[in-house]
Amino acid sequence: MGRSLGLTEPGGPVIPHVIPSFGDHIAFALWTSPAQDRGLLDCCHRSGSVESFRRYEWSSEGSQKVVEGTGLSHLAGCMMQHLDTTLITTFVERWQPDTNTFHMPFGEMPILLHDVHHILRIPVEGELMRDDLHPGVLKLDMHDLVLVPVDGHVGGPAAGYAWGAAALAYLYRQLGMATRVGSKSICGCLTLLQAWIYEYFPLFRPSQILQAPDAPRASSWVCHRFAGGDDARHRLVRYRQMLDEMLGEDVSWTPYERDAGTEILPSLYTGVICFADIAEGYDPA
Repeated sequence: MGRSLGLTEPGGPVIPHVIPSFGDHIAFALWTSPAQDRGLLDCCHRSGSVESFRRYEWSSEGSQKVVEGTGLSHLAGCMMQHLDTTLITTFVERWQPDTNTFHMPFGEMPILLHDVHHILRIPVEGELMRDDLHPGVLKLDMHDLVLVPVDGHVGGPAAGYAWGAAALAYLYRQLGMATRVGSKSICGCLTLLQAWIYEYFPLFRPSQILQAPDAPRASSWVCHRFAGGDDARHRLVRYRQMLDEMLGEDVSWTPYERDAGTEILPSLYTGVICFADIAEGYDPA
């Protein structure tokens, strides 16, 4: 892994001055001392909550319309029930929080806003959930989201947020935290991460079902339960080797079959994306 990350020089491994935080990165630990291998991450997700939302019986038509107005109501139907912990762990080891990109043998790759748009079909433009947003305002918006009748205005204040940007900012932060040597788990929208891997890396894809063009692409992947124990650990070794040996031609660079970056204009934005008190750098270049 070290060679493909460009971290060797005569005399042994060094920490590049351009990435000062790399000394505490799991990739550096694996490279310099394989005994520090932490194995598989614990992938936290809300499958129980999602299943409860699927079965929820709305007490009023108004509250259901409010949720539908946010552009989020379909998420319960596209969240993956089975996460590939081995695959996610392998890609986390390639994440660099200083650049918010995966460092691959052939270059760097980010998860961008147009990926969120196509994979989850949630809004990627609108009001940012900033760190200076008063908690009381956000709490009021969420109260309006699920409790207050519509009264002619579908969606309420919470319908104006760039939920996709917020989800991506939070995932960026969780990926960065998970790269630290002492981290044992990762949170965030891991359906987004796993589906992004499937979109760009055909070698890891499961079978796929035909969906409507405007459907969330996350729901098109057929994800079965993945084996654990020794089988998962053996797959971790194999996946690491696959990424070490991967070439640019092994990547599907246009999985959405069009110039998605120019079609989804917020994806070309350069700056900061936010979720509450989390602010992460975003650079599509």
